[in-house]
Amino acid sequence: MGSEFYESQPVFRRELERCAALFLSTNLEVPLLDVMFKSENETLLRQATYTQPALFAVEWATAAMWKAWGIAPTAVAGHSLGEFAAAAVAGIIPLRDAIAMVALRGRLINDLPSRGGGMLSVFASVDDVVEQVNLLIFLLTYLMTEYLTNLMILLINVDSTHFLLVAQSRE
Repeated sequence: MGSEFYESQPVFRRELERCAALFLSTNLEVPLLDVMFKSENETLLRQATYTQPALFAVEWATAAMWKAWGIAPTAVAGHSLGEFAAAAVAGIIPLRDAIAMVALRGRLINDLPSRGGGMLSVFASVDDVVEQVNLLIFLLTYLMTEYLTNLMILLINVDSTHFLLVAQSRE
């Protein structure tokens, strides 16, 4: 993943190494570059814990390489994980914060039970989301005390208008 650019493009290499160094602070057990470029770690790339950071790092490094070539975007967009890269490339969120969110997202996705789980992106005002989340928390608190004993919910405030909600059944 990105090995040819890593070997031949100094800006790509520098930015990939920068991301890899920042991902080290997120407690990845195996350094990201080792996972990406050493064949004995190849199977780790199938785990979201490593896939998500690797994809993000390649996206970030590619954007930096293009900028070095004089290709500057007038707008950036992404889907799913790409939204984090797009937001970081656009300067909406600092690289360090994007990396922390991507690492957490990767661990959460990796830890989802094989029987399912889900994530939901909500586009609404902060006030509307807070009101609905408070109602949801009230309802879930009741359900968990009466019926459910193994539901975990995580709500992440991505920025002032977007939240990431993860619900997972605990084993």
